[in-house]
Amino acid sequence: MTVSTHLKQMTVILMIVMSTFSFAVQITFQVDMQFQDVSPDGVHIAGTFQGWNPEASECTLVSDAIYAATFELNPGDYHEYKFVNGNAWGTDENVQRNITVPAENTILDPVFFNDYEVVEGSEPVNVTFHLNTSTMPGWTDSTHSIVIRGNLNGWGGNNWELMNVGGDYWSYTTVTPLDPGNYEYKYVNLAITGDEWESTDNRYLIVTGLDGDQHQPIDYFNAEGPPYVETDGLDVYFRVSTLSICDYAGEDMFLAGSFEGWTGILMTDEGTGEFWGLSYSFDVPTHVEYKFQYGIGGWEGIDNRIADITQDTTLAFVWWYAPWDPPPLVVTKMVIFQVDMTEWLDEEGSTGMPVFSFSRNDTIEVRGGFNGWNDNDPAISVMVRQPGTNIFSLPVSITNYSSLTNEYRYFIKHSAESVSQLESEYGPLYPDMGWGDSPQYGGSNRTFSLGDTDDDIYQLPLAGYYDLPVGGTIPTGQQIITTYTIDMSDAGTSGFVPGDEVRLVLKDKWTNYLQGFSYVSSTVASDNGDGTYTAIVTLTGPAPWHTLYVWEFEGANLSVQEGGGFDYGKYRVRYMCPSDGVWGDWEYPVDIWTEDPPLLVEDFQGALECLGACIADGDVNGDGTVDVSDIVELICSLLIIDCFITGDLVCQADLDGSGSLDILDIVIMVDIILNSSN
Repeated sequence: MTVSTHLKQMTVILMIVMSTFSFAVQITFQVDMQFQDVSPDGVHIAGTFQGWNPEASECTLVSDAIYAATFELNPGDYHEYKFVNGNAWGTDENVQRNITVPAENTILDPVFFNDYEVVEGSEPVNVTFHLNTSTMPGWTDSTHSIVIRGNLNGWGGNNWELMNVGGDYWSYTTVTPLDPGNYEYKYVNLAITGDEWESTDNRYLIVTGLDGDQHQPIDYFNAEGPPYVETDGLDVYFRVSTLSICDYAGEDMFLAGSFEGWTGILMTDEGTGEFWGLSYSFDVPTHVEYKFQYGIGGWEGIDNRIADITQDTTLAFVWWYAPWDPPPLVVTKMVIFQVDMTEWLDEEGSTGMPVFSFSRNDTIEVRGGFNGWNDNDPAISVMVRQPGTNIFSLPVSITNYSSLTNEYRYFIKHSAESVSQLESEYGPLYPDMGWGDSPQYGGSNRTFSLGDTDDDIYQLPLAGYYDLPVGGTIPTGQQIITTYTIDMSDAGTSGFVPGDEVRLVLKDKWTNYLQGFSYVSSTVASDNGDGTYTAIVTLTGPAPWHTLYVWEFEGANLSVQEGGGFDYGKYRVRYMCPSDGVWGDWEYPVDIWTEDPPLLVEDFQGALECLGACIADGDVNGDGTVDVSDIVELICSLLIIDCFITGDLVCQADLDGSGSLDILDIVIMVDIILNSSN
């Protein structure tokens, strides 16, 4: 064979080999910010090509209001991305962009932030905002000051304060006209505890500037829509508070009136027994008289209440038997938050989900209405690890009305090192991974009221991140086949017809991520032929004992998913348990289609009993708090002086996890008590 022939063969082989490789090309992304107030934190880009990190990739101002960022990407790869006016989620576009990477270096044309397009003839206009606070139990005009904050005013200040225009209704009109463009905003309640931001996604405002001054539709504080059931008629929401009933013990409340024959309609408890509501629809404008009943026959001893119904409306809260007046009791308590991270640690000897690393400077935080749902003040947000344990705690002084509900969540904030570590093993992180969706609350916020205890110190129950208890993880490498079934027999009221595709949608972000499922993981269910449908999901440990999910169906002209919103039961929650300590395949009970929340939330305490879990929280005497009496019990047990700790309480006292009770458990308990009282 000649040299020439060899060269030809080598050339062909080289071409084949080279054709199997992709060489990165430079792609420059550009955004035009001329219609935005650029954040002091700069303009960033986040996408699948950089792990959806809103603060990692800052764009550079290249000309006028054009910001750009360049990445080396592989030709043919598909990516999704968006621009961020700042460096955190919540300041990102409401536009989901995508690109299939071309084969050559490319500078993409600039796009307007949020895809706003300048229209000839547009001009600055005043905008009037309208707000309804009926979605917040107990809120009235006499107790609240509410402001608007967004990129339209620098996300700060109290100048844009709304005026109450009657009952639940508020409004604000801009003093200075707004330029045409796309804006984001939220409502903030200036509470005695500090600024209470809506926990919903940012709201969007598009100013066209073409039709004169602009009036926004009514927003509902911290909610996507009104509390009443929307129909084609005139929809009204009646409400009453039981806080004026001195001996109230949870009895049902009723509404009776001229429109229903004065018999009484059962109202709905809004969550605490203190506030009750009823949605009612009228066919035509109506003058109504009505009263509330404390149990059937428990009439208010006042004149009939009256209302003229001419449009959809919410009627402001009243006391049973009296007009409305704000709850008078304001209290201040030291609230101790505590979370067990055992099943989430990425440390030697850990057997749970390896997503949280104390050594890589990850932090576990508590975020809620009392600190603006952020960690701007680490002293009231960043939790501290208790020596010798996997428990993180934080004492925070909180002032509020004793009966009103406080909301919060636990949040993992990953360091750049941890993000890199996770993404190298599992791929790009999904958006908003840090928020812990509590199974006990059906995926919604955790809650407490300062009036739940009489003490000045209120220690919240020890919880696991995602409520995951010690021992609640399927072992590494073990496969579990889980079977879900739903009965769609009653789904016709939602528009379902046999033949529509039924799907199971898993909502636990960490399960989806660690199992290699997609961010929105759906599994098509098989038709069993009897009105039920079954979906099968295989998990490989480590995986949690809980499942957060909903069902959905899709027909030719309709797609409907269960649940949603922000309140208790927005997801279904179920648990699996080992049999005699051994994990195995699991078949969940049959679900019944339920379109509106709350969805089924399985009993957490019952699941704990099934699991046989014990949490080492130091509450040796089982009274719900950790204090000196627990130390006395522990010392007594160690010295064997007429007392000893037995049963589950042994586990709760074993704070160092040694498997036995010793002096180190006392040292750790003292440290917990001292840190809680500082």
